[in-house]
Amino acid sequence: MLVVSIAVRALDPRASDSSGLFPKESQAVHYSEDREGGTLHHAVRVQLPYLLSDVAPNALLGNQLYSQSIILDGLITVVMFSGAFMLIRRRWLWGLIVSLFLIQWLLYWSVPRYFLPIIPILIFGWWRFARWVAWVAIPHRVAYRVAAFLFILYVGMNLGRTAGFVIEQRSLPFIVQYRGGDYEGVMELGRELRRLTPPGAWLLTPGKWRTILTFASDRRAASATLGSLPADQDPSTVYVLEPSDEPTRQMLKSRGWELSEPICSFTRSSDRAPLTVHRVRTSTGAVP
Repeated sequence: MLVVSIAVRALDPRASDSSGLFPKESQAVHYSEDREGGTLHHAVRVQLPYLLSDVAPNALLGNQLYSQSIILDGLITVVMFSGAFMLIRRRWLWGLIVSLFLIQWLLYWSVPRYFLPIIPILIFGWWRFARWVAWVAIPHRVAYRVAAFLFILYVGMNLGRTAGFVIEQRSLPFIVQYRGGDYEGVMELGRELRRLTPPGAWLLTPGKWRTILTFASDRRAASATLGSLPADQDPSTVYVLEPSDEPTRQMLKSRGWELSEPICSFTRSSDRAPLTVHRVRTSTGAVP
């Protein structure tokens, strides 16, 4: 694993455009040097509620039960991890690997796909928890109903999410329907960027479009929080995709840059704002 990690770090194409550590590596160093409790505070106040109410229910059930409150989804998440930890009595290594993943997600970040390595353990733990409820925890008259509810909840939510996914994948035109049309025009814009911008250009974009535009445009796309825009980058080789986000606007302000004239635009068929790429220039009020 160590050899593979070193090889990936050495061959990563982003390494030629940045110095020092990548964002997640810098974050790991920051956490290891924290002596004031900031890491623990962030894990408890930010990461834990997000994991309980959003990521874990989406990973196991394919959706949130009630997005307006943490209580219901949080309860489902507690049940899910309780079942997994109960497996320690059966195979202590299963409980250990779930614990390690949980600690990692609390310290860094998590999305539903990160659950894939341990989904079989979580499903088995869910079933074992339902069995425990039915046979040990509460009177049998109620217990089987609770166990049946847990089973139906898991199967029903995932069948519903699968059906929605199949319908979305079969919808035409696909890119207009996918994720509510959020990615419509991104590939076309990438081809325009390839034609209108120099090979060494950088594009500042919201994170969700960063990798897609890097592929489509053959240019280096970065967001204010992901990527590695060099500190001494010439603004004449930087472009910004609008609508942008607040971190991007703050980055431009901190560097004394502002948006200049647009070079291309794509009007989307949905009721979303058009995608427009702007040049960047030094702000007129910036101190040289």
